[in-house]
Amino acid sequence: MRPRPATIYLTVAALLLALGLFAWLLSSAAELHDRFAQHSRVLGLAFLSVLVILLMRLVLHKLPPSDMAATGWLALGPIGTGALGLILLGSDANQIFPAAGLPGIGEVAFGLGVIGGSMLWGYGLWWLLIALLTTRHYLHHGMPFNLGWWGFTFPIGVYAIATLALARQTHIGFLFVVGGVLVAGLSGLWLTIATRTLHGAWQGHLFISPCLVPGSIPEDRIIEPI
Repeated sequence: MRPRPATIYLTVAALLLALGLFAWLLSSAAELHDRFAQHSRVLGLAFLSVLVILLMRLVLHKLPPSDMAATGWLALGPIGTGALGLILLGSDANQIFPAAGLPGIGEVAFGLGVIGGSMLWGYGLWWLLIALLTTRHYLHHGMPFNLGWWGFTFPIGVYAIATLALARQTHIGFLFVVGGVLVAGLSGLWLTIATRTLHGAWQGHLFISPCLVPGSIPEDRIIEPI
C-alpha cells in the first residue's frame, strides 16, 4: 500500500519543523559562531517553509480521509517541543552562564527563551484551534476508531507541558488554567483510547493485516510442469 500524500506532508513537517525553529531562534542567542548562525537561519527558513506547504495543501485540497483524522494534530507536536525546548534552554542558560562569569548572556538567553517560547505557544494555539475544528468535522461525518488515534496523545501532551513551563516562567494564571485543561483533556483522551484499544484487541477486529483479508490476494495459479 502506497503512503498517502497527507501522511508524507505531515510526517515531514513534524520532523523538520522542530529543527527549523530551534535553528532559527537559538542561533540568535549568541554570536560566538557567526558562520554557524547564518547557516542556521537559512535552515530555519527552509524548514519553516515545509509547514507553509502543508498548510497550503490543506487549504487547496480536501481533508485526509476520516481514518487519518489524527494526522491533523501532528504539527502541534514539534511546535510544542520547540516552545518547551526554548523555555528550558533559556532557564538553564540563566543559571549556567552566570556561573561561568557571563551573567549578561544568561539574561539575554532567558529572555529569548521566553519570547521564542511565547511565539511558538501562540502559533500552537492557532494550530490547536484548526485541529479541533477539523476533528469536529470528522466526528460529524463519522470517524472510525483505529490505532491512529494514538496520534492525538503526543501533540496534546507536549503542548500541555510547554504551556505549564511557560506559565511557570511568566507567572501568568491564565496559562496555568489552560495547561490544567489540556492535561485533564489528555488524561480522559488517553483512557478512552487505551480502553478502546484493549477492547478492539480482545475482540480481534483492531489488528488487521490487509494482505490477510479474504479476497485481497488472487488465488494462486497452477503452473503446469513443462
